[in-house]
Amino acid sequence: MISLPLHIPKSSRYVFIPIIGLMVLAVGRDLFYSFSHQSSFYLSESLLFNSFWALFLPIVLLSRRVAGRFPSVHYTIITVVLTMFHITLFSFTVYAVSGIFMYHTFSFSGVFGESLSDHWLTCLMVYGVFHYLENGRPKTNPNSPSLTMIKVSHLNQNILLPISEVQYVKTERPYIALVTADKTYLYNDTLHGFKAKIASGNFLQIHKSTIINSDYVRSYTSRKNGDHDVQMMNGDNVRASRNYSQEFKSIITHRIASI
Repeated sequence: MISLPLHIPKSSRYVFIPIIGLMVLAVGRDLFYSFSHQSSFYLSESLLFNSFWALFLPIVLLSRRVAGRFPSVHYTIITVVLTMFHITLFSFTVYAVSGIFMYHTFSFSGVFGESLSDHWLTCLMVYGVFHYLENGRPKTNPNSPSLTMIKVSHLNQNILLPISEVQYVKTERPYIALVTADKTYLYNDTLHGFKAKIASGNFLQIHKSTIINSDYVRSYTSRKNGDHDVQMMNGDNVRASRNYSQEFKSIITHRIASI
């Protein structure tokens, strides 16, 4: 049985804590303003408009999946798209909730225009910082010692798994699956992040969703269309895409020649 690691990524926590604090402060600001100006304070309205800050939480998690599915898209483009998505979703939420539960319906265009004017820079900064923490930090130095063990969860136990026992890695969104001779472990990372972290030349990407340990290749067969079926030592078959076949055959042929 595969156990699911349910912990929140550390890079996401850096965003969660200040966002929660901002939402509390924003409601407190509204309350203070109403007292100081002797005006009415409506908690429901304050919470509705300050839900803008709460939306960072699910969208940050969504952005992590988006970045994993489109690794070639520059993080600046993703940041701009998420900023517009955030403001649009917030405007629709205010429009829909006010229309259903409040006496006054706030117009979508009015909320959108005001939010775009007031918060576009905030959104760009928050999503930009998150993506920098997630993808923009310095990569592992290929000349540094390779990571030899990795901590995984299995049946509610934390296990130190030797990297050398991993036969191949595949995408299991939003995780990756580390496959050994007889077990599969889910790990909270992307293929790109895993490959950079281990800094090992034995691991070779053969498909956009698969990395193999070339030490465990038993055989491979051409599909006559540029793709190949690769059999691993544990008996599993994985597909090598034509886009990666040249590098794959070159490394495998080199290893066979060196035996």
